[in-house]
Amino acid sequence: MTNSDNNRRYTATHVTPRGPASQFIKQPHSIWSGPIYRVRPSPWLAATISTMDSFLNLPSSPTLVTTVRPYLCHSMKNPSSVWSVTPPPVASKKRKRPENSPVEPKQKKQKPVQDAPRTTMCQPPDALGQHLGRSLAKAFPKMSQLERDDLVIPESSIVDTTTFTLERTDSSLSEFITSTCPTLASRIAQRPKHHAAPTAIVLAGAALRVADLTRAIRPLKGESGGEIAKLFAKHFKLKDHVAHLAKTRVGVAVGTPARISQLLAEPDALSVKALSHIVLDLTFVDTKQRSLLDIPETRVDTLRGVLGHSRIRERLLNGKTKIVVF
Repeated sequence: MTNSDNNRRYTATHVTPRGPASQFIKQPHSIWSGPIYRVRPSPWLAATISTMDSFLNLPSSPTLVTTVRPYLCHSMKNPSSVWSVTPPPVASKKRKRPENSPVEPKQKKQKPVQDAPRTTMCQPPDALGQHLGRSLAKAFPKMSQLERDDLVIPESSIVDTTTFTLERTDSSLSEFITSTCPTLASRIAQRPKHHAAPTAIVLAGAALRVADLTRAIRPLKGESGGEIAKLFAKHFKLKDHVAHLAKTRVGVAVGTPARISQLLAEPDALSVKALSHIVLDLTFVDTKQRSLLDIPETRVDTLRGVLGHSRIRERLLNGKTKIVVF
């Protein structure tokens, strides 16, 4: 081909591609064969570029128009430089940080920690009776009023604990019992007469809470008091607890409502003939700020499985067993 060929109006037929279009970008030099021609600006330049776009299967975009096409009008001595052109940088919307400024770690937003609701357990017996009645309605919304009346806790069976003004925590439980229920404190220090017949039942909402309350009550038993039994389903089977209670003189049974209700349902597993008090732990709340009567599962087990059990219900109505709200 002579030098006079440079003056001709060349079209895209002079460009011979090698391989699929996906290789054109990876190996831009492979699309050119033979000598490199100079494309002169002329009226047919737009038609030539359009033909090359469709032949090379190039995308039609503003970036291609502003970056690749102007280079087609230039002397193509190095074709790979045409394909190595990068689009102009897009302006970042983020504000740049000064070079010498220290990098400060982002602080996570902390949820406000709510104080545990401590007003319920400090109320007089009439207000506590109403609170238990509302919890009963939440636990059994489909139950008729006549059926709920069979589970209502009588106000006369609730101990008045308003005289205790200290903060109610697990560490102050022993002092709370001594101050508000001196009769119960003296009974805990005595040796039980029968196996599996505690003088008090303490209901807690979680297994870890059961362990904490067990340690808090243990100083009250002294040297001659009965065992402070931990009763919850975690790591312990029901038959193991039944066998343990059958051979143990228990002074206080601390457990979850589910396990206590299961033991009451078993024949001769847990006797109530020496039961004088039932302590409801409403002081403790979980991570969702729910107490013993706020969690649906523990609420049902407490009101129907334990307090609503026929043997305990009879003792509550006769005044032989009292309810203590801690």
